[in-house]
Amino acid sequence: MSGPIVLSRHGHVAVIRMHVPSKLNALNPAAVESLLDAVRTACRADDVHAIVLTGGESAFCSGEDLTAAGGLTAEEFSEQVDNFQRLTRVLLETDKPTVAAVAGVAIGGGLELALNCDMRMSSSNARFRCPESQLGMTVSNASSLLLRRCVGEGWARELIVFGRVLDAQTALSVGLVTRVVATGTVVAEAIQVASSIAAAPRHSVAYAKQLLRAATPGSEKALELESNLLRAAFRAQETTDLIASFNKGRKQP
Repeated sequence: MSGPIVLSRHGHVAVIRMHVPSKLNALNPAAVESLLDAVRTACRADDVHAIVLTGGESAFCSGEDLTAAGGLTAEEFSEQVDNFQRLTRVLLETDKPTVAAVAGVAIGGGLELALNCDMRMSSSNARFRCPESQLGMTVSNASSLLLRRCVGEGWARELIVFGRVLDAQTALSVGLVTRVVATGTVVAEAIQVASSIAAAPRHSVAYAKQLLRAATPGSEKALELESNLLRAAFRAQETTDLIASFNKGRKQP
């Protein structure tokens, strides 16, 4: 297996795997672009009926690669924000069912990617966190809206403002995930669930997703505000200092 993003097929299910094991699948700008390309490819393929997004059985995604982010100019960071938001739009707008198979960490942008999927399945070893406020950044990818819808106002504030870490069972109890499975099995379980829905009439699944989108508007407004605030946060000197401190090992995600 090579490359930061691996696209494979299991019948009518496309499996998109983030594969940067040395960094817990943290995504630098090139990896974000590759992930966007893979998701677009799967969404456009007529013989793909469902999509599984995963990082494998060790880690889902630890978010943005802060080592790479520390070396970005404001313009380069802005382009990465745009690509992440393009990815969010593709995931939110596709009529194909999407399943996030989460093992290990789903931190920051990793948690946000999982929120962009229709279903979140968790390994029993999973941990979820939004560390952005502690690093001088802000949440993005419509998570300011989607997280509140998913877990409610109180838990969303604990995650976004206070950086609360949730284990798999707590995530299940608050509705962040809907299934918890044994460690080492989440990818296979997600493929099985995706294969089951892939066998359903495609038009009825598409209509179901269209109804849900129409009933829960607001993602575009959230994306616009998040984009503006995230760019402003990146320009702050304290953010620069915090990212530098993180990369020296004095901060933990």
